[in-house]
Amino acid sequence: MKKNFKFTNIVAAALFAASPVVSLVAAPNTIQAAAVVTKSSVITHYLRDRSVYTNSTKIRASTSINNIHLTNNTGTEIETNDAVLNNGKYTLNAQVTIMGLTPTSTDRSVTIVNNNGEIIGSASVNAHSTLAQGNLEFDFAVKNGQLSHTSLGNITGNTIKVSKKKVTKKKHNKVAHKKNHKKAHKKTVKHTKKRK
Repeated sequence: MKKNFKFTNIVAAALFAASPVVSLVAAPNTIQAAAVVTKSSVITHYLRDRSVYTNSTKIRASTSINNIHLTNNTGTEIETNDAVLNNGKYTLNAQVTIMGLTPTSTDRSVTIVNNNGEIIGSASVNAHSTLAQGNLEFDFAVKNGQLSHTSLGNITGNTIKVSKKKVTKKKHNKVAHKKNHKKAHKKTVKHTKKRK
């Protein structure tokens, strides 16, 4: 009995010693402060790791961006890189130079896409040219420290829209064919009855 009593006391003491540790651990705070959005963080988010596409196909080329301007919905330019952006709509525009393009025999247009797959601008390429200049211009919104998608959409969305083709003529042709077949069948039945 004494051994059992000592054993239960040891277990109870261990549980009692452990339980205050658990109760003292505070629950994690699920409410997080909104991230601070600045001009610098906007440029990093939208303009980092750019790719060039033509006809929704990625091509080899490098890009250089300069003359970046950021304005709010009233047209006021955000000049300093560390300026905090409040909730609202903004416009980013810049000039882009595309280099290292493979020459083609015709003029073409290319699309500039960021690492999130969002379209940020476009440029026109002359025939037989390896160089092009274009513009980046898109709208976006800031809400509680979060940045929206660009107003130009994304490259995957564009490919999906192009690939969807509805074909309705074939269905109507099948229905018409069935009706004509029924009429022809009735005529042959009538002729065979008359012959009898």
